[in-house]
Amino acid sequence: MPYQYGDMKFQSEPKAPTLQKFFSWFDDFIRLPNVEKYKVWLASGFLEGWSTMDVDIVLNGKPNYSELVELMKEGIGIGLSKYNMFVDIQHWNRKPLNYCAGEKANTLVGKLMYGNKIVKNGNILNKDENLKEVYTNLFYEEKVYPTDKQRARIYNNEPILLYTN
Repeated sequence: MPYQYGDMKFQSEPKAPTLQKFFSWFDDFIRLPNVEKYKVWLASGFLEGWSTMDVDIVLNGKPNYSELVELMKEGIGIGLSKYNMFVDIQHWNRKPLNYCAGEKANTLVGKLMYGNKIVKNGNILNKDENLKEVYTNLFYEEKVYPTDKQRARIYNNEPILLYTN
């Protein structure tokens, strides 16, 4: 398999997202079971119109690990298998930071993510063994935002709440 995200394997490497593919993905995503239990946010580079290889989605709400891991897996899987784009879905314990409004102070964020590695043609591109597996294929970390990379960028858009429960 040329591409692997967590334990999901795909035949082709994802391509850069487009608005058309994103809106089609979102139409599919909001029909998934349990999505109504979470707020769904669009944030970061794709929202800013930057050249990026992914779409960043942040979920908020009380996490039910078994439901959340399936929702994330299905959402990421739809993006990769149906639209050939990577949708990076994470659950945060707070709404995404609004960097264009000056939220640049150090903020500790508790994050849940599906999988802890990305593999391309057998080569590990990203693997974080320091993440705590809290449920099968669901990993937790606490991270301070914004990162140095985010501090160096100019943001013009606040995160968009796409769906609320």
